[in-house]
Amino acid sequence: MQKIPFRDAAAQKAYEDYLSDVENAISHLPKQDRQEIIMELNSHLYEALQETPGNTEHEKLISIITQLGEPYISLRPVIAEKTLNRAIKTFNPRLLLSALYVKALNSIKYTCFFILYLLLISIASLLFFKALYPRNTGLFYKEGKISGFGFLLDVSDTTEVLHGWFYPVVIALVILLYVILTLALRISRKKK
Repeated sequence: MQKIPFRDAAAQKAYEDYLSDVENAISHLPKQDRQEIIMELNSHLYEALQETPGNTEHEKLISIITQLGEPYISLRPVIAEKTLNRAIKTFNPRLLLSALYVKALNSIKYTCFFILYLLLISIASLLFFKALYPRNTGLFYKEGKISGFGFLLDVSDTTEVLHGWFYPVVIALVILLYVILTLALRISRKKK
């Protein structure tokens, strides 16, 4: 593999450091897989450097590397896929379990986030239900306790307490939950 030559010494150092991190992250893979990953990343870096306008080589490279993320994190799915392919070919149970474990963790994590985002959409849909069924949608109290929040079919013996405030409360709740959920997703993706 031919390395990208840089005129800027700081860019060359950053490039070498990044490649070193990549090589450390994929060190347990077979040589052919390592070479393939490094060539792919090198190609991506080269193309991105050509497309990134202005600035110095170092600034461009740092921007691209930052977008790619830490190799130990960003290459995890690629490593799991390569490991799974090798495990299937060699029938190695240790490799198979290792690759499936990483893939399952990602699947569980993203499934949980998907369900939470669906819940967020359902909370936001209460705004439409309030417009269509104002008597059955809201925050309901019964005998001094919260009886329900959202859409209720049976609202007998309950009192809806938010009335016109339902819209701003739900909008604020949706925005707050969306920000929290998206920050949690961002943090979970950066976590090693």
